[in-house]
Amino acid sequence: FNLLAIIGRDTQLKRTCSKNGGEYSGPCPLCRRGVDRFKVWPRLERWACLGPKAGRSGCDRGGDAIQYLIERDGLTYRQACDRLNVPFNAASHARADKFLSHSQCPHLCIEPLSPPS
Repeated sequence: FNLLAIIGRDTQLKRTCSKNGGEYSGPCPLCRRGVDRFKVWPRLERWACLGPKAGRSGCDRGGDAIQYLIERDGLTYRQACDRLNVPFNAASHARADKFLSHSQCPHLCIEPLSPPS
């Protein structure tokens, strides 16, 4: 599956950085706040909406393609795996509850915004 293609159906993303596989930004398709709060890192297969934890106004949600479908469509973990044709197993489901937040994603690009205070 292609995370950028999945999310790109729901919001318009622009490439904002080309280093380390790239970073794409746009309005969050989940909370609909801001024009650049939502970030996608295709190489890492991760996404995040930058919120109060990052000094922004987004919803602070993030994860992988499975988590995106869970958040967007209200699916269970198993249903999201099925939709993406990803094998389901209990061990991966336990880890999914602890998906990386945006604060744990490596910031591969230097953003032109000042850091949160």
